[in-house]
Amino acid sequence: MKVAFDTNVIVRLLAADDPVQLAAARRTLAEATEIVLPIVALAEAVWVMRRAYRVPLSTLTPIIERFVADERVRCDRPLVAAGIAIMHRGGDFADAVIEADGRRLGAETLVTFDEQAARLLAEAGASVIRPA
Repeated sequence: MKVAFDTNVIVRLLAADDPVQLAAARRTLAEATEIVLPIVALAEAVWVMRRAYRVPLSTLTPIIERFVADERVRCDRPLVAAGIAIMHRGGDFADAVIEADGRRLGAETLVTFDEQAARLLAEAGASVIRPA
């Protein structure tokens, strides 16, 4: 079975906070021949794990890396790699995905009011400006 995971399924697998839903998600994961991870669902799941569950980046980052390393997983690997790279620097997965996707779509510079994102992305080599 080829499946795409919604945010709530990814969160159940990561948070393991609902035994019934966790068991169902694990069964689906085990039975899947291909697992599609839409970038929006993965970004939302990372956000939920960081904000709602307060999972530290040092814990969450390797979990995400292992999850996407599964040979059955199909995802936008360059965007996921950008998100993981910024997580290793202490930044937000979605910020890096937005910058990388914008660049891929032809943008030269990311415009953001987020001071931390601007600094971390610029340190990683991205062109970023904060409007004044």
